[in-house]
Formats: sequence, C-alpha cells, structure tokens
Amino acid sequence: MFPKTHDLGDLLDRLARVDPALAASLRDAVTLNPYGVEERYPGESSPMTFEEAKAAIRLAATVREAIGRAIQGLPPGRDANSV
Repeated sequence: MFPKTHDLGDLLDRLARVDPALAASLRDAVTLNPYGVEERYPGESSPMTFEEAKAAIRLAATVREAIGRAIQGLPPGRDANSV
C-alpha cells in the first residue's frame, strides 16, 4: 500500500526497491517537492521565477516520460507510438 504523500524523495525510495536504476535516474525530481504544496498554496514562500518555472516543467516532463515508459515496459528513447 502506498501512503498519500507529496514527498518525491519518499516515493523514489519506494521505487528503488523495485527499480533502483530508474529511481537513481530520477533523483533530481526531489527538487520539485516545494512545487507540490508551497506553490499551490500561496503564503510565506517567495514567488517562483520564470526560469525556475521553465526548469521545473522540463524536469516534470522528464519524470513523467520516464515513469510512463517504465509502466508500459518500454526502453528509453521509445514511446508507445513507436512499438
């Protein structure tokens, strides 16, 4: 059973139990942690810059693509349309 969490480090630790290489390749995703809560609920955090937002979007897309490939059992560089 998976806990309800926004902690990407915890989720990556859990992933490492079944796919250590994938978890290691996505370790930078932990930098997205603040955006899961802090940026969604304005308050005391400082606003995100445009460059930070672009970098976060690129990283999130990389994570999404890697997880999608893993779920579909596809090797890196292939997508569902190329099978």
